[in-house]
Amino acid sequence: MELCPLILAGGSGERLWPVSRRSYPKQYQALHSDRSLLQECALRMRGLDGARPPTVICGAAHRFITAEQLRQAGVAPAAILLEPERRNTAPAIAAGACWIARARPEAIVAAVPSDHMLADGAALQQAMADAAELAAQGRIVAIGVEPRSPSTGFGYIRQGEPLNAAGTACRVERFTEKPDLPTAERFLRDGGYWWNAGIFVFAARTLLEQLEQHAPDVAAGARAAVADAAEDLEFLRLDPDAFAGCPSISIDYALMEKTAEGAAVRLDSAWSDIGSWAGVWEAGDKDAHGNVTVGDVLLDGVRDSYVRSEVGLLAVQNVEGLAVVATADATLVSGKGSAEAMRAIVRRLTEAGRDEADVHARQYRPWGSFETLGSGPGFLVKRLQINPGASISLQKHRHRAEHWVVVQGEAQITRDDETFTLHSNESVYIPKGAVHRIENRTDAPALIVEVQTGEELREDDIIRIEDQYRRT
Repeated sequence: MELCPLILAGGSGERLWPVSRRSYPKQYQALHSDRSLLQECALRMRGLDGARPPTVICGAAHRFITAEQLRQAGVAPAAILLEPERRNTAPAIAAGACWIARARPEAIVAAVPSDHMLADGAALQQAMADAAELAAQGRIVAIGVEPRSPSTGFGYIRQGEPLNAAGTACRVERFTEKPDLPTAERFLRDGGYWWNAGIFVFAARTLLEQLEQHAPDVAAGARAAVADAAEDLEFLRLDPDAFAGCPSISIDYALMEKTAEGAAVRLDSAWSDIGSWAGVWEAGDKDAHGNVTVGDVLLDGVRDSYVRSEVGLLAVQNVEGLAVVATADATLVSGKGSAEAMRAIVRRLTEAGRDEADVHARQYRPWGSFETLGSGPGFLVKRLQINPGASISLQKHRHRAEHWVVVQGEAQITRDDETFTLHSNESVYIPKGAVHRIENRTDAPALIVEVQTGEELREDDIIRIEDQYRRT
């Protein structure tokens, strides 16, 4: 039986600030291996028996990051669908099912979040096989996990009538979305509940029929968004007006709490949605004192903590149960389980107009990345990385001049009517208003230090004349 994975990569990951931010959320971060969560998810899906190349749905702003990370992982997707805006999981899953069903009307789809951790590949294989069998019989199957604690961060599945002899599959008696703590404690005492892992397996046709019955506005909006989608390079842009007509609602509320076709299969594996720094800590390799460390850190008298440095030495002394996370432009010190507190911090930063809510010191572009090294009145210094075969747009600026110094590799430079190559330790001046471009025609990254000068130094001071990535 063929299985069509649908990878959901549209989350914002605010609970893992300051590493996860809106411009580069947690699914694109490497949190417990040298691969990002998206890459690990795509490789897990590729390893399933009978699995076809995955369809990925993500935000339009993250399209180039998604494509590049999949390329680096050696995964060629069937398609990358672009959400014009975030509308929660029901519209995303419905749109993915519509697109897959156009080519494969009888497809069995596995909708999986891109930002979760699963430890046991064999257990996932078994759970997916069991779920696919039930999906072929017209069931919409949720993957459940035996609860380890009375968590208020997960939905719960109340187990109904068994559907196999092993007791690993059942009808769904009830879904409960993120209960309060007393309710979660009661579920744990009573037994008969699984955490809802957010993974759903279904026949595409069944899902769409059930949505038409229980959430017709979701089904209609998703169908129209796919029918009127536009191709853009290697991506498929869902129609923005049609997609905006879908209510912002989870698949749990839109369908799973209402359908009579709900079933569940237990996943016998360690699982985490990596929804807090406590979750990252739980998934990590701990030292003799229960600490998980990343980067250049020095600990003294520290226990049961997560300590991460992405820039320089981070020394921590005589604390317990903390998350201490240092990035280039922000440092967090918090109780490691304070997931909702992270959202509150992000809200406060947003209300204050602080860039740290959205962007990192290093920002990613389809051609590579740039990082701000320093600034002052009338100047701004950046380090640019131009990926092999990539180029910035042909552009000019109204308010600034630029000076480029190649520090590694080589770069082909366009400056008005001139085209020439710079090698390491060579530089060029770009006057205000000059038409210019940097291209990397080699097979190694080019590193360039850019010094901007002028009275107004804004990232939006770009007039694009030509761009291979079709940005406006």
